[in-house]
Amino acid sequence: MTTRQLRRIALALLVLLVLWGLSQLLSRGSDRLGGSLVVPRVPPETRDTFTIIKAQDTVRLAQSAAGVWTVDGHPAAPAAGSDLVSALEDTAPRELAAVSPTSFARMGVDSGAWTLVVGPLAHPLLTLLVGTTGPGYGTGYVRMARSDSVYLWRGALPGLVRRSPDSWRDHHIGGVIADSVEQIEVTGVGKGYTLRRSKQKWLLGTAPADSSKVAILLAQLRTVDAQGFATPAQMDSLTRTKPRVHRTITVRGAGARPLLALALDSLSGAFWVTRAGDPTVYRLDNWQASQLLPTAASLTGRH
Repeated sequence: MTTRQLRRIALALLVLLVLWGLSQLLSRGSDRLGGSLVVPRVPPETRDTFTIIKAQDTVRLAQSAAGVWTVDGHPAAPAAGSDLVSALEDTAPRELAAVSPTSFARMGVDSGAWTLVVGPLAHPLLTLLVGTTGPGYGTGYVRMARSDSVYLWRGALPGLVRRSPDSWRDHHIGGVIADSVEQIEVTGVGKGYTLRRSKQKWLLGTAPADSSKVAILLAQLRTVDAQGFATPAQMDSLTRTKPRVHRTITVRGAGARPLLALALDSLSGAFWVTRAGDPTVYRLDNWQASQLLPTAASLTGRH
């Protein structure tokens, strides 16, 4: 074999190695490629409306002129809207992860993605498809609508968009400060009972109550949060079906002024709660309802 032939073989091998290296680099959809996603700045007049679509679920967050956020017309969870605005304006780099539609299903940015629409649906400023979680904590794959480029987003936005519809709503039912409570009336638990503050002690009817157990009840009443909300179908069932158990608790302050009034109906394995003056139907688990409505015997004072 001549020197010229050896050179040709070496050159051919070098070309093959270069081509193999390029094919390996471009065939990996998750490898880092050049480029970064640039999200247009959301002006104040546009960022008051967000719509999140996932299959049959649609969540619409809107901000009033007074700065109050609602979710589908219901009060939003504290900071829900502002958290989404902050996450969208996060300037952390977004790395290009794939450039082919063949990667859409694997990264969850195909037709099954969560769709975030910023601004009016008819003329959105931005439409972003959010897919599955990325390889690191706090990451997720995203894609602009009508784009083949998929990016790895580092930040809170993917996790926020993937939240369940109920989690956007305000779960707080109400609460009272223990020192402001003078009387607690409970019905539907046995024959019902009344707890009344008398100077430095509590009375259950005319008998002394266990102050430590009353303190536990007051602690439960300080913050009452729901586990969820009734769906339209469940609300319809509540209006047509008589509940197995109907209970009420009314907390009063000085001068018998109502501080908190709740009605609890047991149906379908949970308690559905309404607060006086609030049309929302909240869901409480059985264990939480039992803590809010202890029996009279459990509050009996020690002798």
